Amino acid sequence: MKRIFFISIVCIFVFNLVGCSSAVAKKEKKETLIIAHRGADDRAPEETMPAFRLAVNEKADYIELDLRETKDNKLILMHDPTLDRTTNGKGDVTRYSLKQIKKLDAGSWFGKKYKGQRILTLEELINQYGSKTNYFIETRRVGNELKMEEPLIRLLNKKGLIRAC
Repeated sequence: MKRIFFISIVCIFVFNLVGCSSAVAKKEKKETLIIAHRGADDRAPEETMPAFRLAVNEKADYIELDLRETKDNKLILMHDPTLDRTTNGKGDVTRYSLKQIKKLDAGSWFGKKYKGQRILTLEELINQYGSKTNYFIETRRVGNELKMEEPLIRLLNKKGLIRAC
């Protein structure tokens, strides 16, 4: 029953976000949508504010992002399950609190110019861009469970980003 409820919520969520955007795209007669993968990850460290800023400023139709959950159940923007590749941290994201993760450098791996960039929470990104852009959000299982979807939907509702067409 829980799975059916979750699938229903996701379907409603996808319909509201994609359905409304599709109506807008058809109205504007766009043939192709531009989805900025992890922001403009070819020119700035992925899933950081500079990468998203570039994507939004260049008028990407959507910014794609990946969610991970911290030890203290905060939603952060991170593709990998570990901190190793894109930060100066080591190990699984789920072993660290948001406070610990916020101390990490998420930019130096990409270039000196981005030294000191911090990992973003989903709420920080939404506070920056609100409804000025569309979000393509990918969630992950946590310990083989679907845990992020309910807090994600609560946050999107709180910020007024889920709406009927």
